[in-house]
Amino acid sequence: MKKKILATSVIALLAGCGSDSDSSSPSTPSPLTPSPSTPSPSGYTVTGFDGYLQNAVVYIDKDGSSSFSDASEFVGLTDESGTLTLDEMPSEQLALQTLVSGEPAQQVLAGMDSKYEAVYTTDSDRPSMPLDAEYTLHTTETAEVISPLTDLIVLEMKKSGTDADTAIAVVQGALGLDSDSDLYVDFVDNGDEKLHKTAQILVDSKAESPIAYELDPIEFATDTKIAVDQIPADKLSDPNYRMIVDGDTGTNDTIPTGSDTYVNPTVFNTVQAQFDALDLTYGYSVGTPITLFEADLTDLFKDSDNTGKLTNFIHVSNTASNYVVLDKYNEKTGLVAYVTNGQMRVGMNSTDAIKGSGDYIVVVQYEGEDLDTSKTKALFSFSIKVDDSTPPVLISNEANLAQAKVYDTPMVVGIDIDPIELDLNSIFNSHGKDIEFSLIQNTMNGLNLSLNGSMLTIDGVPSAGAEKDAYALEVVGKSGSAETTLSLDLPEILLVPNDIATMENQVLYRAVLNLHADIRKCEAIQLINGQIYSILGDNKSDCPTGVPSDINGDLVGNYSIENGRLLAFSGKVPADNATPRYLLSTLIANDSDDGKVTRYLVQEGITATPETYSVEFYDKKRNVEKIVKDRSVGSWAENSVASSININGEYVTTYLMANSGSRIYLQIDGNPDMFCKDLAGQYSHYEVGIMSNNEFQSLSYQPIYDVCEEDSYNPTTIDVGVDLGLGNQKYVHILHPHSTSNAPYIQREWIETRD
Repeated sequence: MKKKILATSVIALLAGCGSDSDSSSPSTPSPLTPSPSTPSPSGYTVTGFDGYLQNAVVYIDKDGSSSFSDASEFVGLTDESGTLTLDEMPSEQLALQTLVSGEPAQQVLAGMDSKYEAVYTTDSDRPSMPLDAEYTLHTTETAEVISPLTDLIVLEMKKSGTDADTAIAVVQGALGLDSDSDLYVDFVDNGDEKLHKTAQILVDSKAESPIAYELDPIEFATDTKIAVDQIPADKLSDPNYRMIVDGDTGTNDTIPTGSDTYVNPTVFNTVQAQFDALDLTYGYSVGTPITLFEADLTDLFKDSDNTGKLTNFIHVSNTASNYVVLDKYNEKTGLVAYVTNGQMRVGMNSTDAIKGSGDYIVVVQYEGEDLDTSKTKALFSFSIKVDDSTPPVLISNEANLAQAKVYDTPMVVGIDIDPIELDLNSIFNSHGKDIEFSLIQNTMNGLNLSLNGSMLTIDGVPSAGAEKDAYALEVVGKSGSAETTLSLDLPEILLVPNDIATMENQVLYRAVLNLHADIRKCEAIQLINGQIYSILGDNKSDCPTGVPSDINGDLVGNYSIENGRLLAFSGKVPADNATPRYLLSTLIANDSDDGKVTRYLVQEGITATPETYSVEFYDKKRNVEKIVKDRSVGSWAENSVASSININGEYVTTYLMANSGSRIYLQIDGNPDMFCKDLAGQYSHYEVGIMSNNEFQSLSYQPIYDVCEEDSYNPTTIDVGVDLGLGNQKYVHILHPHSTSNAPYIQREWIETRD
């Protein structure tokens, strides 16, 4: 069976309750729409349970269905009892977000404060295990609880446009409950095992198929009711007996024959105590390898269907090749951890000093003995201390993003650059101490460098041409008695811009995409004598065959070229407001049908209304047609879509492909010095999903390092991909930057269909 370690949760806003809610029951609301409670002097206690959720985010749900993505919505974290005490009930609607290490919501939380970097949600039913997937649960306005049941109510209201009372009746019917059944009940506290198991299946299924679940919540509720009726009575109370449903009541879901593997809390706590006892300080090193402690993991992972010891296929998954534990940026912490024959050894080697500060995680992974044994993992934490002599540390990925932003800024002699602003606090790890920033130089080749607190601004007019990396600016960060220097190289400074006039008087093609509206069109465009003509093709069809002109095409704007840059304008965008746009790069690739294809990358496009970031224009139509048209052929030539990406200031070609109908991936081509570490320096995760009813549904979201491979047969390429059972779908590929504030590019989307 497919394993999902997910906690069902209910949040009770209990008037007059303290933080210890293990044995207390929430106030019983009406089975219909609950009314607000009267605040008590002791405030409200927010409780998340099934079992009780520790380190789940309680946040303000501004639109009634969103996940936690905005730090300003943060209310607080639940404690070990699953509770969060508030001074008063917020006037806004509340929701609950679970956290998984490295996943989007957890990254938002970590971005608020470094103390949250190792925080993730656990469930007291399985207290030593992290969740496998992040998910959110919502509730009706003024409700005192939030659970998988109230989540169904909200989704039904949203889908059908009904009020809460009507939605409650629909949910009760789908779950086979009496009309007076209380959907706001604490089914954990009252021992309702059947309703508890129902809620478990609901959240597991929602996490597995979030888009489908939100589109047809009642179908999932009905399917869950059918499944629960078939579960053996002795399994209803087993927290490790997990299953999911697909929301299709016309097919039978697989009823598991056994329970999932779980983490033995007794062994977990014993090992965690050994990690807690470590005394690690930044900079500590050893002359010869040492062992700090050994731990017996032969009973760490348990399976109620297998009474033997699960000792094989256990390893520490977040280490470098020499077993040094890596942090979330894939930087070495200096602590060594590995497992042999069920025994874990933790220590240090002579080549890596202790680095970092705060809390870190050691991931011990159990891969499963066979197909019948589910995988799971245990997350152990350890701390690194700092003192006054500890220097600030550059966060390598953020430093790489800052460098990419500088590289991505066109610089031409005699022309003002677009000002560059960098928040140094996001680049330097201060270990919780204040950092004083200073500049080595305030001017450089006509550019001005200035500091306002932690904000670095670069502006001005380059005075002389220079090769890439000929100039470097330096910023010093000092904390206590120690300091660290950030060095950022400047891009090539051109004597004149790349002449965008090379794009004039030829037909160019681009893809016009709106995935959420299911729009995929090819646009033919031509720049002629200061006028911009366009012909827009039909949806999901061939590119236009005509030549855009005053005879055959729409006049969509005017343009002029000054100092090699394009100024596009129209009635809506006057010439005085037109922003000069650079031709960023010209790439050439070969296509089996079109032959040599030239691809022009223009900053914000060439029409009067600016597009997002650079826009790609092709001098041949075939590649654009492969993007916009539905295809069902499986050959590489028919499906590989050429695109572009900027890494470390250089534009390189990407190809979207599939391999033998099972693997879908991006191939990054054209630079023998480009490696996985370069891609991972700017992007944290690679995500693949499909468009279902014009909504994006994620199929895979994984760290770059987990899915990136360097091609040993072709040293100029790296591959980033995942194994999927491919179908005739529209696949969306997204590279997620580490920091949207610093990244030179937002997510990029490509389309592909398969047999």
